[in-house]
Amino acid sequence: MSKTTAVQAVDTAKRMAGNPYWYACSGQQPTEQLLQQLITGQFKAKWTPARIVKARGEAGKFPHCFDCIGLIRFICNMQKNRDALFTNADRLRTISNPQPISTLPENPGALVFMRGHVGIYIGGGRVIEAWGFRQVDDNPLSFQKWTHWGFIPWLDYGAVSQQNSTVTKVSQPAPKHDKTPKQKESFKKGDTVILNGPVFRDSYGAGQGRTFKNHRSTITITAPPNRAAPYHIGNIGWARPGDIKKVQDKK
Repeated sequence: MSKTTAVQAVDTAKRMAGNPYWYACSGQQPTEQLLQQLITGQFKAKWTPARIVKARGEAGKFPHCFDCIGLIRFICNMQKNRDALFTNADRLRTISNPQPISTLPENPGALVFMRGHVGIYIGGGRVIEAWGFRQVDDNPLSFQKWTHWGFIPWLDYGAVSQQNSTVTKVSQPAPKHDKTPKQKESFKKGDTVILNGPVFRDSYGAGQGRTFKNHRSTITITAPPNRAAPYHIGNIGWARPGDIKKVQDKK
């Protein structure tokens, strides 16, 4: 069987964005039956009551679910038990010839690592990762504290010349993202805001839910600003920037 190419892997990763994070999953359809297996199985300690409630709200609404290593296994077209090194991110890093993240070349398909976590670099200073019992997301490289990068033998990277590659620094966003139109009001994680509008299932604006009026809460997650609903409000869902207003601190 021919290897999956890095280009194919990146394309698959992009198409998986928005699917939910379920621990110990590698592309299965999220269903109540699968959830029951997970919360009573080997990794039941990972499934807190709040995570179970969240997963029940996702069951049957998405085609796939992943954890971080499961996403990499899926996009590499690997069977779950084909290689023991696919059991966690730290073991996978050991066979990827890890290099400091400051030397990351502009080669889409390279994997990026931090302790206990892995994502796939898709180029242009961005990473797709399944993270934090949230979802598969497309984030800036600087969103996480990645420490290493590496190539793995299950992907065909073609003719790669690292010496001639453009290095993407963690502290330097890719130029194209500097052109993102600035919002009139910017928001960050921890800001207290007032929501007047609907919330959504994900930051792409899919799955519109309840509409709120004068709902005061805080921003718990921020997604890339080009998303339709880039701000996660409390524990209720994702909101559009035009529907929230920052609460100014009293002095």
